[in-house]
Amino acid sequence: MNGKTVGIISFIFIIYLLLGAVLFHFIESPNELAKMEEAKEMRVELMANLTDMLTDDQIETIVTNLLKITAAGVNFLNMNETSPTNWDINSAFFFSGTVVTTIGFGNNAPSTQMGRNFCIIYALIGIPLCGFLLTGIGEKLGILAKKLEAMFYDRVTCGYPTLLRLTYISILLVIGAIFFITIPSIIFMHVEGWKISESWYFCFITLTTIGFGDYVIGQRSDKGYTEFYKWACYVWIIVGMSFLALIISLLSDLMTDYAGKLREEQKQRLKQLKNLTGKQLTRLGSSDKKGIKGVEAGYHGDEDRVEEEDRDGNVEETPLDAGEKF
Repeated sequence: MNGKTVGIISFIFIIYLLLGAVLFHFIESPNELAKMEEAKEMRVELMANLTDMLTDDQIETIVTNLLKITAAGVNFLNMNETSPTNWDINSAFFFSGTVVTTIGFGNNAPSTQMGRNFCIIYALIGIPLCGFLLTGIGEKLGILAKKLEAMFYDRVTCGYPTLLRLTYISILLVIGAIFFITIPSIIFMHVEGWKISESWYFCFITLTTIGFGDYVIGQRSDKGYTEFYKWACYVWIIVGMSFLALIISLLSDLMTDYAGKLREEQKQRLKQLKNLTGKQLTRLGSSDKKGIKGVEAGYHGDEDRVEEEDRDGNVEETPLDAGEKF
């Protein structure tokens, strides 16, 4: 896949995300705004009635309504005029990205039937499109990795090519951990107010598309997020996932090549064993024939020697007992 093709796919992908963001915004935003107004009224009513004794039915009704509002994505506790909504353009763009990358954090979801139906159609088209984009970016990263690999092999020599290749992949993993895990974790730690361990956890869960949703960026109402923030985070997700796919591909190729070498070595050993066995059988047959002839010659030679000794009178033949016969 050449650079022009990757550029075209990237452009189409961005347009597709923007289209999803706009449509999700117009589909889900009115329902969210209505829920927010309902939450505000409930909050005022709850504050006004705190001095009075509430009945069990009233408490149950309040809790039920709060659960419904929370399920719709409205934060009842941190709700003011400047609170970020789940379906503004930036949030809807980020949601569209989590759909097509199959991360699916789960902290936000369409609450209307129309939004759910549109989400199904949107995912059916967007997931393959995202796959093409990740493949294209992965190929470009692969070209760069091949150049780095050639430079590495020029400077490092080793009698074990598999070990050398594994070392190179390990170096790539360290580089990826620095640029796609460590540096983003430090940024998230300062922007989101997380601990470094929580930031590391979020980066790993996100790039591996596990996406539990217990940690999600841009959710705090007391933080002044810029519009560029979520867009930059999404670029990080796309490039990071492509790099992870590259590492998996390199490890897969390494294991495949190693397995192929093992099979080839086994074939060569079996071939050598067959040839060796044939030669050994031939040698064994010839040695058996020579051995039989040698025994016969030795036997006849012993007879001749005994007869000569008898004629000379030097040795008398002593008959063998029955127990001494073979």
